Amino acid sequence: MALADTYGISGADRAPWSTILYAVSAAALVCALALAGVTATRNRRRPTFGRS
Repeated sequence: MALADTYGISGADRAPWSTILYAVSAAALVCALALAGVTATRNRRRPTFGRS
């Protein structure tokens, strides 16, 4: 924020490729959530063979 305060700018994203960055970030979040779900499902289905 110091840069925005110094130069009197809003600090908003002005890059023309910001939409691509947001899309890649959203895709990474979806993949991370899917991977977490798959991992949790596999761990739940795996037999423990007497271990807790």
